[in-house]
Amino acid sequence: MNPATFKKFLNKYGLDRKSAAYLTQVKASVVSQDNTSVHLRFTFPDNRTADETITITPDAQYMPSAAELAPTGGATMPIASRKFSAKAVSPDKTQVSLQYVVPLSAVPPGLQQAIRGRTSATQWFSLVPSAWAQSSGGGAGVSASFEMAQTLYDALSDIGNAFSKSQEHSNWMQQLDAMENCAKNPTNPLTQKAYQEDPGYRDQVLSNIQDARSEVQQMTAVRFLNQEANVATGLVDAPIGQLTGKVSDWNEDVLKDLSNQQVQDIGKSVNCQDAPPPDPKQHDGTIKYHFHREQYLDFDEDDRIVKGEFDLQSFQQGIVGLKGAAEFKTRIRSSRFQTQGACKGHDDVSGGGTNSSFQIQGGGMEGHCDGTDHGRPTHDWNQAGIGGFSCTFHNVDVVNGGSYTAQADGEDAPYGQCELELTPQRK
Repeated sequence: MNPATFKKFLNKYGLDRKSAAYLTQVKASVVSQDNTSVHLRFTFPDNRTADETITITPDAQYMPSAAELAPTGGATMPIASRKFSAKAVSPDKTQVSLQYVVPLSAVPPGLQQAIRGRTSATQWFSLVPSAWAQSSGGGAGVSASFEMAQTLYDALSDIGNAFSKSQEHSNWMQQLDAMENCAKNPTNPLTQKAYQEDPGYRDQVLSNIQDARSEVQQMTAVRFLNQEANVATGLVDAPIGQLTGKVSDWNEDVLKDLSNQQVQDIGKSVNCQDAPPPDPKQHDGTIKYHFHREQYLDFDEDDRIVKGEFDLQSFQQGIVGLKGAAEFKTRIRSSRFQTQGACKGHDDVSGGGTNSSFQIQGGGMEGHCDGTDHGRPTHDWNQAGIGGFSCTFHNVDVVNGGSYTAQADGEDAPYGQCELELTPQRK
């Protein structure tokens, strides 16, 4: 198991240890490769397999649209002519395809020299609208095709739905849930009138929301599999080996952008007049998290306390977000290893949601620990992450406030509890 990859799935992608271990133990191998393509195979711990074929085409036309010039997912550069598709190629196999064009300047010089002139761009031009081909811009066409058993595809989707993917997937699902509730129970007079005049309009809106939810779930599943390509970078020979890791990063940018865009686009078709969002003011709420367990694995005691304050901010479609800061203190003791330690530091508090599902999480920003190891004093600095937590509350009244409790999310649930205080919002 690669410790760095395990940590990335655990922290960046918000998975529990079991799911992170499952994805980290995937073995990558090279089926074939040449100057412009590579075929990778991934074997999962349960012996299910998935294949990825990466192909780069030189001299494709690069002409990003206005929307692509302002990517919504945090991409570092405009990526043009983005396309995503998922289809069943047999009763038990699914194929997912991702296609786009990146500026040629993003391709390493050595790889540009190796691939330029050796493969015609004609095949790539057939994948994009003719308007792109008429442009004089220079780019590299990238195609990433994933093929896997339907059972593996379903398993990756389940992982994406169960965990937060750094809260991105969770926030997208919450927004779509709010849109669905809004479409089912419209308060906007224009929407109510449209439903009366066209009985099929409501069903069409709900169908569009469900399609968007399904596609975002598909993209999140592929993001997990795409991450495995980073592990395979060292297996691939030059020159295409230079590209494997970059394509994984580009794929991540494209999938995040497309997911964001999908949610934003569907939101434009849902017209709902919800209650006014809460007025932003200082200290809209407080959060306290207490985690305690004894005689777990090789530790006699593991105790953590996080206390913080946050402000609320309103988003579209009834979603409320929060942002704040907290302080944490932890202590841990192990007789077997003859160690003990106490840590303290600061957390970044974030989250939000709707009245029906309101999530708060904290991630360690900075901290330090003092302790002893076999009688010797120890001092560790920059211990970010040790004060992390996540709790989901249900039936929360954001407008009128109140006190709420919830168990911690995931594997911390038996040992951790959150206490939430919401201040009533000004009318």
